[in-house]
Amino acid sequence: MLFFSLELSAQVLYVGDFTSFAETVNHIGASSGEIIVDGVVSFPGNYTIPSNISIRVVKDGMLVNGAYTLKISGPFDAG
Repeated sequence: MLFFSLELSAQVLYVGDFTSFAETVNHIGASSGEIIVDGVVSFPGNYTIPSNISIRVVKDGMLVNGAYTLKISGPFDAG
């Protein structure tokens, strides 16, 4: 008998399913995850996205940071 283990360690979350980008990041916490940016996301101040989180911006997605600094420490994909 063969047993297979499928481990789904990375969470994939859509920022549109949360009230803020920070809430989406906090939901992932210290585990690994991917945030899909499927709408306009604004940042009210300087913000750092930790290295355990990858960001993917899809059609109609936009990161708006105004005069603030947005540091993305993990993978980033837009297209």
